[in-house]
Amino acid sequence: PPPPPVVSTVEHILSAIFGLELWGCRVVVHGPELPILDGSAAPWAALLEEHSEADAGALQGWADALRPVTLAAPVRCEKDDAYAEASPASELSLSYEVDFPGTPIGRQRYELRWPGGDSPGGPAYAAEVAPARTFT
Repeated sequence: PPPPPVVSTVEHILSAIFGLELWGCRVVVHGPELPILDGSAAPWAALLEEHSEADAGALQGWADALRPVTLAAPVRCEKDDAYAEASPASELSLSYEVDFPGTPIGRQRYELRWPGGDSPGGPAYAAEVAPARTFT
């Protein structure tokens, strides 16, 4: 059988879908990757927001399926000296740190917290997360 299709550079559109709290979304991709645009989720968020429709009845019957995932124990993924970790918590918080000694990037750290019960989307997402750029 042929290998399964692979699509690269999905992180920005997935971030925008999460940040805008879009639950019913189908993305059709023509090619091996999504356009990188400006290197952030902001253009994707603007496009999705402009072309999405609010439908109060769209989630009817999906309440159980859309409950947030609750971690019972920390989960960690490592490669060389890099890692990502998720831990159980009463609120959503994100922290990110990079260290590239001897480069213009240097060492940088950023943290963002949403109090328990608040939605991680909306203005906080649009202002703090969507414009963040990645690099290669």
